[in-house]
Amino acid sequence: MDLGCLVGRTSFELAKIFDNVMAIDITANLINIGVKLKNYDSINNKSILQEPKNKIHERISKLTHSIKKKNLVLFNKKIKLNRLKRSVKVLEQRIKFNKFKLCFGSSQLLKQRPGSFSDQFRLTKEQNKYKNKNININLAGWEKDWDLARNNIWISIGDKNKPQGNAEIQYDHINKILKLRLTEQTANERLREISKNINIPYEELNNNKNIKYGIYRMQARFMEIPGVEFCSKNQVKIQQAIANKQPITAKIIKKLTPNGKNIGYYLQLSFEEVLNIHQNKMNKSNNLTMGIDLNEKGLAYCIIKADGNKLSPRDQKQNSLQYKPCGFIQWDLKDKTTAQRQWVISNKITELLTIAEDYHIKNISIENLDFSSNMGNMNAGYKGKTNDKGFNYNKMLSSFAKKQFNDMITRKTERLGINLYLVNPAYSSIGGFSKYGVVNKLPVDMAASLWLARQALYGEVYKEEVRNNISYVRYIKKYKEAVVFPYDNFSKQSKREINHKMEWNTIALALGKNRNSWYKNFINYINNKTMNEGVNPKVGKTLLLQKELFNHKHMNEYDPFAINPS
Repeated sequence: MDLGCLVGRTSFELAKIFDNVMAIDITANLINIGVKLKNYDSINNKSILQEPKNKIHERISKLTHSIKKKNLVLFNKKIKLNRLKRSVKVLEQRIKFNKFKLCFGSSQLLKQRPGSFSDQFRLTKEQNKYKNKNININLAGWEKDWDLARNNIWISIGDKNKPQGNAEIQYDHINKILKLRLTEQTANERLREISKNINIPYEELNNNKNIKYGIYRMQARFMEIPGVEFCSKNQVKIQQAIANKQPITAKIIKKLTPNGKNIGYYLQLSFEEVLNIHQNKMNKSNNLTMGIDLNEKGLAYCIIKADGNKLSPRDQKQNSLQYKPCGFIQWDLKDKTTAQRQWVISNKITELLTIAEDYHIKNISIENLDFSSNMGNMNAGYKGKTNDKGFNYNKMLSSFAKKQFNDMITRKTERLGINLYLVNPAYSSIGGFSKYGVVNKLPVDMAASLWLARQALYGEVYKEEVRNNISYVRYIKKYKEAVVFPYDNFSKQSKREINHKMEWNTIALALGKNRNSWYKNFINYINNKTMNEGVNPKVGKTLLLQKELFNHKHMNEYDPFAINPS
């Protein structure tokens, strides 16, 4: 009996000599540490007094490094806080004296104005295209661009009670004529000209009670532009919107033509599409399901069958399909403007839906980004981390505005009559990698897309989106994947040991937050080693998998971080 054993170091030494040793201490925390040392440290071959020291030194060095990083983050936060405080003071002064900065045409262009005004900003030649030339020529060119930037948009909000759904800008889709409502002054001047041409007094024409002259008043009030035509597909949509008496918002944009020399005027009509789509529950017997996982590099997709398994290349060849059932569509969203990102995302979604149409897919699954307020939790392994190029995942998600992808794919799937499912993205990367990625030789992102597809296939609907009394094809689903590892060599006993009280959060703790270490940690799983060279007390003994679960030769051929599958 060892009274006052602390963590039991002396007790472990006594256990080498005696059959049974009872260790007693009044501190429960010390006893718990001793139990963990008993379970995880070898006491037969090495001295218990030496082994923990090495681990303690390693942990101290890791903690020291972590403290330095935290201090650096804290220092940057303090700088940001001071900057924001200064901004608040400036804004308070502007509110107090009623002085505000407002610049139509962009402040960047204003800074480039030739002369002393631009000199105070010390812009380089690359930053200022009006620099190092004749100042008079530069000023004239700048004024032209400045006027174009300030006076380039005319917007008229739609009104369902007005003809063609708008009071000021009306589009006659039958005769392909654009009608622009003029100001009262301009309309009166035009009416006077009409009165001279037809020899009728202006007062008679301008009398609203005189109905027979109403046609002349309308001619004066509206300017007509003939030959305005959209593509055939959009022309039909506009016709339907006018027939349904929908409000149509019109926008006329004045900008340079593609050749960059002339000024052109462009018309944009916007309205809500009415889609007559019948919302059906998922048919598990016939339909294929596509899961989509998005990250900073692009879109990973995977097509699964009705039984929840990945569609094989053999099925692709049998049906003479030109696209792979599992793949990756790359994009580059870094350093792009909002409009550029929108254009890139739209094109990639179209490319993805082309694949879906080729397979006659009626069900698509994407991540429901509303599950978590912290976008970094969307894909485990990206939280607070940067990739090999130093591109932060959290910043990426906020930069391209998470709603852009969701809204675009929602509209496009509605037009094609494809059911869109929003699913829980929790543990999609962790679970997809450990459960489906390794056995199918899939990269992490594609394994995550397979996981998401299964969420839509087996999940239960608990929310449905309804807009304007129309039930749209958008379901929110959540399905709890069982912790089962489907590898070849495994016995019933091993299965019971592994799955006993095992949850995906346990697997996540073991693999760690850094995706680059997952592969190594998974091998440590197989070799009955602890994760990350130390034991997380929250994890416990259940992290240790059996060697027989995995074929080592198969593991060596698998690259979980490749963009395209092997």
